[in-house]
Amino acid sequence: MAAAQLTSTAVTSAPTIAARDDNNQLTIKVIALAPTEADILVFDNAPEPTAPELIELKSREYGINSRLALAIARCESRFRQYDKKTGEVLRGERNRHDVGVFQINEQYHLEKSRELGFDIYTAAGNVEYAIWLMSAYGRAPWVWSRECWSRAV
Repeated sequence: MAAAQLTSTAVTSAPTIAARDDNNQLTIKVIALAPTEADILVFDNAPEPTAPELIELKSREYGINSRLALAIARCESRFRQYDKKTGEVLRGERNRHDVGVFQINEQYHLEKSRELGFDIYTAAGNVEYAIWLMSAYGRAPWVWSRECWSRAV
């Protein structure tokens, strides 16, 4: 749990707005401050979004069919980013270069994912890079698992 302490002294009061950015950072925009001095503690203990929640969110942002994205992730990893036994990033059973929720292949995609600022070794980076791939190339990167996911869409 993260905590931040804010101290304010100002002349007028008004509502504040709180929001989360893409990095799950809590931002508080103060419209105006209260006329008295006050200490405010902000606790950020929101749970990390699940892989399906990330997929839904990023699909909406990129205008991608979330049913397709969810079906692919279910087939590729059963929505897992990490191996439950080792705690390490989940690797493909047939190809050890495939990693994470969408089984992104390191040999083909690591350089491009880094160039775009995505870390495919984290759930958020793996999901967003996969959604970016779908927006650029459609279903093609997951053609090998089509037999599994095509029935769901």
